Amino acid sequence: MILEKVASNIENRTGLITEITLGSSPQLALTYVPGLNDENDIGWLQQPWVNIGSSFLFSKKLNWDFRELWQVL
Repeated sequence: MILEKVASNIENRTGLITEITLGSSPQLALTYVPGLNDENDIGWLQQPWVNIGSSFLFSKKLNWDFRELWQVL
């Protein structure tokens, strides 16, 4: 309940979409930021982002590896 309130506050104050996740996998993302209103471009920024669904992909890979291991044993 508390997390939903925080997410709702973020969405209401910033207009950004929020998603509550159980875990996270920070990865660097390269983003180009153009200038607005005839201002100079900010340029390229490298910043950490969260890869949503990475724990599911890791779990699928881990399960596959265990199946391969059992075939060998």
